[in-house]
Amino acid sequence: MVTAVVLCLAAWIYYFNFVFKPDFTEVKRGDMMEKLNVMGKVITSDSVDVEFQENGRVDKINIALGDSVKRGDILASLDSKELDAELKKAQAQIYVAKAQLSQLLAGTRSEELSLFETQVESARVDLENAQKNFENVKIKADNDIDNSYQTARNVSDQVLLSTEKAMQLLNSIYQPSNQFQTFFFIPDFSKKSDAEWQIIFTKDAFKKIKADYESLKDDPSNKNTDTVLSDFKVNLELIRVALNKTSEALESASAVSGDATIEEFKNSIINTREDINSIQTEILNKERSIKEQEVVNQTSITAADSLVSSKRAALAEKEEQLALKKAKPRDVEVAVYDAQIKDAEALKYLVEEKLKNTKVFAPISGVVKNINTKQGQLVESGSPVMSISGSSDFQIETEVLKSDSDKLRVGDEVDIDVNLSDATIKEIKGSIISIDTSKEISKNDDVYYKVFIVSSENDVNLKPDMRVELVVNAVIKRNVLIVPENAITEKNGVFSVILLEDDSNRSVDIEVGLRSNGMVEVLAGLYEGDRVIVR
Repeated sequence: MVTAVVLCLAAWIYYFNFVFKPDFTEVKRGDMMEKLNVMGKVITSDSVDVEFQENGRVDKINIALGDSVKRGDILASLDSKELDAELKKAQAQIYVAKAQLSQLLAGTRSEELSLFETQVESARVDLENAQKNFENVKIKADNDIDNSYQTARNVSDQVLLSTEKAMQLLNSIYQPSNQFQTFFFIPDFSKKSDAEWQIIFTKDAFKKIKADYESLKDDPSNKNTDTVLSDFKVNLELIRVALNKTSEALESASAVSGDATIEEFKNSIINTREDINSIQTEILNKERSIKEQEVVNQTSITAADSLVSSKRAALAEKEEQLALKKAKPRDVEVAVYDAQIKDAEALKYLVEEKLKNTKVFAPISGVVKNINTKQGQLVESGSPVMSISGSSDFQIETEVLKSDSDKLRVGDEVDIDVNLSDATIKEIKGSIISIDTSKEISKNDDVYYKVFIVSSENDVNLKPDMRVELVVNAVIKRNVLIVPENAITEKNGVFSVILLEDDSNRSVDIEVGLRSNGMVEVLAGLYEGDRVIVR
C-alpha cells in the first residue's frame, strides 16, 4: 500500500514538472479602457486628412499622388534613430534593474559570504594589532619621558656643586653681616650698597636650592622635577645677579690690606659666573628636551589612537556588510529596484508610443488626393501631410466633453450603431481621425470638443445628416501593468497570481487597481515580462 502511494506521488510530481504545460501569459503594459456612449452625425467629406502625432523629419514616403491605398497601410514615417536608441537604453535599464533585484532576492552566495567573513576576520586582526601597537606606543612614550626627566634630575648635582662654589667665593668677599670685607676699599657707594643688599637674597636662594635638592632626592617624580627645575632657575638667577653686582662694585675697588688682590677676585667671579650661566643653560635645555619629548609622545599616541579608531570603524563596516549579506532583503531595498524597474518600463512604453507615432497609417481605403510634404522635411504634430479621398466620402462628427477628450487619441476604435429602415441595428467599425481642440463648444456650462470619425468599411446605409450611436473606446489610464482577470485569485481580500519561473512555480501576492474589458491593473508585485499562469 505504501509503495503504491509513493509511486502515485512520484508520478504526479513527474507529470506536473515535465508533462503538464500550464497556459500562461506575460505581464505587459497597456491602457485601461472605458466606453463612452455619444451620438454622432454623418457628414459629407471630400477627403480625410492624414497627420503625424509627433514632430520630426520625414524619413520615408511610401505612396505617390493618385495611388490607391487600403485602410491600415503605412503611408509615411519619420526618422526614428534617436527613439530607437532610447528604446534600447530603456530595455537595458529594465534588464539591469531586474537582474539586480533577482540577485537581491536570491541572497548572497556561500562563496561571497565566506569572502565577507574572511574580510571581517582580517579587519578584527588589524584592530587587535592596532590596539597592541597603541599600548606599545604608550609604554615607549612613558619610558622616553621618564628618561628625559631622569637626565634633567641629574643636573641637580651640578646645580648644588656650582652654587656651593659660588657661595664660597661670595663668603670670602662678604662678611657675615653681608658687608664687604674690610680689606676692600670701594669708592662707589651706590654699587657697594646694591651688591651688599643683593647678597641677602643670594643666601636665601642658596638655602632654597639645597632644600630643593633634598626634595628631589626624596620625591623624584616628574611633577616634582618640574617644580624643582623652575625653582633652580629662579634661585640661580639671584646668585648670578649677586655675582654681577659684586663684579661691578669691584671694578673701582682696591685692596686696603692683606694678601688678596682685586684681580684674583675678579677672575674668580668671572669663572664662577660662567659656571652659573652654563648650568642655567643646561636646565633650559633639559626643560626643552622634556617639552619636545612630550610633543613627540603626544604625536605618536594620537597617531596610534587614530589608527585604532580607523581599524575599529573598518571592522564595524565589514561586520555591517556581513550582516547585510546574511540578512533578508529589506523592503526599502526591494522598493528601490522596484521603482527603477517601473521607471524604466514607463520610459520604454513612452518611447514605444512615440515610435508608433512616427508612422502614419491610412485611416480609410481610397486614393491619395494630396501630398503636402517630402522626404527630409520637418513636420509638426497635427499638421496635415496628405489627404485620402474615400469611395464613400462620409465622416461622422460628434462632440465629447473636454474632460473626456484627454482619454482619446487619433486611431482609437469606435463602434458605430446604424439604425436600419427595418428597425434593426447594424454595427460597423470605425476609428478617430481627428480631435479638434482648437475650438471650445459651450453647452449648459460644459465644454465640448469636436471629434471626427471614419468608417473602416464602405456602408451604403450611411447617409448624410443621419444620426448614429457611437461607442468610443476611451483610455482611462495609460501605460499600466495589466494581466487577465483569469490569472488572479482572491482569498480574504488578498489577490495573488501563480508566477511561472524557469524551474518552479510560486504564488505571489499582488496589489490591483482598475478593471476593464477582462483586464486588471497591477499596482505592485509583478514586473513587465513576468509570466503568470491563467486558468
